[in-house]
Amino acid sequence: MNSNEQAAPEGETNSRIGDSNSSAPFEKGVNQFEESLISTCLTMLYDDGENKRLDFDTEILAPNNIQISDNNLREKYWDFLIKSPFIEAVIGFGNNDKLQLSEVGLELMQKFGSYENFLKQTKKQ
Repeated sequence: MNSNEQAAPEGETNSRIGDSNSSAPFEKGVNQFEESLISTCLTMLYDDGENKRLDFDTEILAPNNIQISDNNLREKYWDFLIKSPFIEAVIGFGNNDKLQLSEVGLELMQKFGSYENFLKQTKKQ
C-alpha cells in the first residue's frame, strides 16, 4: 500500500482516496475511511464553484478506485453521506443514485476549498 492508499473496512477493497490526516470528523464516531469518503465526494461534487450532480457508483466511487463489494455496506455509506450536512441525494426522474452538494456543503467548499481544510480550521478553534 502506498502513501495515498488507505485500508478499507472489512468487506471492502483498498481504495485510493487521498491522504486525510484529520482526526476531527463532522460527527462523533466517524472512522478514517468515512472521513476520506466524504472528502472525496465533496471534491468530486464541487467543480470550480459549480454544484455537480454525480452518480455515486460510476462517477464517484469507480474513478477513485473505491470498490464496496457488500451491498449492505454500500447502503450504509450512502446513508452516511446523505445524513451528513454537506451532501444530499438528487431527487427526480433519472437521478437515482445521484448526489449533489447541499447548501452547507457548497458553502464549505467555497470557503475552505476542501474538507481537510475545514477540519483543520475547526480543529484550531
